[in-house]
Amino acid sequence: MPGDFWGYFLKVSDEYRAMGLGPRLRLHICREHARAGYRRLLTTVAVGNRNSISYQFRIGAMPLGRIWFLSFFGLTLLKHGNHWRVGLWKRTRPLRLRLEDVTISGLEISLHR
Repeated sequence: MPGDFWGYFLKVSDEYRAMGLGPRLRLHICREHARAGYRRLLTTVAVGNRNSISYQFRIGAMPLGRIWFLSFFGLTLLKHGNHWRVGLWKRTRPLRLRLEDVTISGLEISLHR
């Protein structure tokens, strides 16, 4: 949607964890995008990453959908909604999904400005 931007994958090295670097970098990225006219950050978080999920909820994030995948030697099996896909996606041939196809059915999205 206009005004949306996809977040960046952040990984803080073990020796720098618990210093608040990830949240500060995410805030900087959001501020710069807001200056450019974007209003909503879309991102993915692994379900096992409890710290990131907790942080996302603390700053007001809400889940929009769920994507399940399993990769083996570059081949990926992916499920979103009721759809299954198999592919060899990479930087030169990225996977593209419509947000509407991964959104949880019946979830209402409201933006606070």
